[in-house]
Amino acid sequence: SIQWVQFNGYTYHNLTINGDLKQKKFTGNFIVKDTNAAFTFKGSFDLTKKIPQAQFTTDIQKLDLFKCNIYKIDSTNVASGNITLSINGNTLDDMNGTLQAHQLQFIKSTGIIKLENTDVILTQNETGNNLQLTSSVADVEIDGKFKIKTMQKSVEDFLQEYFPVLFEAESKNNKAKPSTDNLAFKIKVKDFEPVAAFFKLPLKISPQTILRGTFNAKN
Repeated sequence: SIQWVQFNGYTYHNLTINGDLKQKKFTGNFIVKDTNAAFTFKGSFDLTKKIPQAQFTTDIQKLDLFKCNIYKIDSTNVASGNITLSINGNTLDDMNGTLQAHQLQFIKSTGIIKLENTDVILTQNETGNNLQLTSSVADVEIDGKFKIKTMQKSVEDFLQEYFPVLFEAESKNNKAKPSTDNLAFKIKVKDFEPVAAFFKLPLKISPQTILRGTFNAKN
């Protein structure tokens, strides 16, 4: 048992770890029963290889994204669900792997959004990057040269450029590092209504709508 662990500026209490740690390899599980984070983790990681590997499953009963300093935009953000992850890589920008999520739920001040089943496949190498997402809301494929760290900014810049009425422009005081992403995307909409309600967007998109486009941060 561990009384507390601090991560990203938040202190998690009441942790229980049961596993085997040898020569930078871990196999086992741990349980967190914190006031703002309650989840179980079962899996393994191997840091002995040139490219680190990790496989795990986590069952999240409650994760307060705001209080745990994960997502600070909305003070009522709470997540729950089951996630299975298999990844390898040294950083976000050379990471490859798959993610499967079930019964995801996000709660914020504007409402609740539920995703029954979500699959993500990420492939990155020297020649390019590919991200595929399948969910009950939409199927998305992004292909090109991009960095995971700057993807959020690229999406925000695109939406602000083409839908300025719906999405506010970024503050000029924001000193975020400029994006160099250059990509093409395809989105097949399945059920956009929960997203529109969640983000309070006065926008409707009919099911089976296909959206295609390109984005170059340098242009």
